[in-house]
Amino acid sequence: MFFAEATTSATSPAERSGGVAELYSDGLFRAGVGPARPAAMCSHNSFVAVGSVYPRAEVPKAGLDHLDGNLREMIQRLATRGLDGLVDSPGEFAVAVWNSASQELIAARDPLGVRPLFYAISARGIMLSDDLDYFRATKIDPDFVCDFIALRGISKEKSIWDGVAPVPPGTALRWHAGGVSFQRYWSTVQFPRTDNITAGDAISDFTSLLEASLRARVSPRRATWAHLSGGLDSSAVVSFASRMAAVGAGSALGGTVTFVDGLTDDQSGFVRDVSTMYGLRNEQVIEFWPWRSDSEPPPKTDQPYRDYPFYARDRLVGQIVRESGGDSILSGIGPDYYFPTTPLHIADSLRTGHWAGTMRAMLAWSVARRAKLWSAAARDIIAPLGPHWLSARLHSVHTRLPRWIRPQFAARHELRRRCAMSQVVVAEPGGLYDQAVRESLTRAASSVPTWCQTEGIDIRHPLLDRRLVEFCLTLPYRMRTDFEAPKPLLRLASKHILPDSVRARVTKAVAEPRMRWALGRERPLLSRLLSSAILADIGCIEPRALLDDIDECARGREGSFGVLYPTLSLETWLAVKMAPVGRLL
Repeated sequence: MFFAEATTSATSPAERSGGVAELYSDGLFRAGVGPARPAAMCSHNSFVAVGSVYPRAEVPKAGLDHLDGNLREMIQRLATRGLDGLVDSPGEFAVAVWNSASQELIAARDPLGVRPLFYAISARGIMLSDDLDYFRATKIDPDFVCDFIALRGISKEKSIWDGVAPVPPGTALRWHAGGVSFQRYWSTVQFPRTDNITAGDAISDFTSLLEASLRARVSPRRATWAHLSGGLDSSAVVSFASRMAAVGAGSALGGTVTFVDGLTDDQSGFVRDVSTMYGLRNEQVIEFWPWRSDSEPPPKTDQPYRDYPFYARDRLVGQIVRESGGDSILSGIGPDYYFPTTPLHIADSLRTGHWAGTMRAMLAWSVARRAKLWSAAARDIIAPLGPHWLSARLHSVHTRLPRWIRPQFAARHELRRRCAMSQVVVAEPGGLYDQAVRESLTRAASSVPTWCQTEGIDIRHPLLDRRLVEFCLTLPYRMRTDFEAPKPLLRLASKHILPDSVRARVTKAVAEPRMRWALGRERPLLSRLLSSAILADIGCIEPRALLDDIDECARGREGSFGVLYPTLSLETWLAVKMAPVGRLL
């Protein structure tokens, strides 16, 4: 981890904790690194930079100018080109740069927000870190709680702690003499769609960009592993990386990890086909459910995330990789955000008067949704063309807050409106599809940094490489969205690389049956957890009603599982973070 602080007047050094070391101080600015995450520091003329940049390029040690060549390159570009120098910065990053000549602090986060970065402003100055624990905050932000419930486990603009917020992705924060401003240096609107590309050229360019991303993210000496679910995305990452290694174009993977669950759809055949095709080691993590104990206390991660209750599973994954000499895992996260299964391009076409094609697409969408044509079209295609309040009203009809959310809390923070608006896209005429993708990528920035937090393991996302995403944003609808076979370009590019069984599959594994089962299996633990619920203390939930809903969901009834699970996840994290662990979990 790293930290940076700037003040308007010289102050004495603050007490540090957790192995955080101050490496630079000039009275007005101080910065340093800690052991939790890889971080670096370097200087150039009047600039001092601290941060996390990946892929990393090590350079010889020389005072403060040692740890990371990419950080040195970034600070040089920033010094000569200003914020324009960030646009072409390599990889994923979260950095803070101090200019001692102008006494200005600039902090920036990579375009897709893969690396976390938080800030807090006070009367004495500004604090920045990639680790929420550095701020030592204790007051819960109720707006974050509402977002976490409404958006099913994320918040785009808040952190769990009041007064601490994430730096938006693709944005630079400037602080000078106590004043703060924000400047967006990257946006999806910079990459308009074009129809002037053939399928062959799209496949070639996509393949080249994915291979470049993998070369930068797969470490030598088999130190990088990969998550292999048997789905299209993770299988593509594993297969492309393995094919590159086979022809000497990249480093070999150390192995793959698969989560196996007997209550969900059987993925073993797809996993076996990929592993056999490339002769890969596959370690299976079998029958782990939320809140399953491994006889160790739950980890005190710096921020909550939706699948925090899988802490025992994630800890075992880390152990498997570390004991095999690994230090990183590749995920398959990415295409769901920029190859969306959404009908909004139909709404865009409807506005242009392409009636025949629009009707065919509307029929395909109703079949995919297994809904009546006009009911599906009214809410998902026609309503988005009208005023956004109309779309919100239609979604509000289907929005029912669970009885365990206290009405006063819901009204004070407009929780029902948040739930409804989370499904509404507001855009200029003809721009609904592009805006939906833009909002989807913003959600990615909120969820990716917390995916499968595992001590000592760096989680890497090759399908979220900036240049790859930028290219995919320019592709026409037909290469990005297909209701019958989603992610069409990825399927085309994977021909002869993925096993045919995986490339042709159109289903996804469903984790909900196991998670509902876990509600019954861990009912005693959840009852203890809610006996002194922190979310009840802030006026959000009614514990007894929540326990009743847990019982309903465990029995397979509809209940409110979609918001119940992230709420329990957040309560679990808060209990671990703020209460004696042994008493509750």
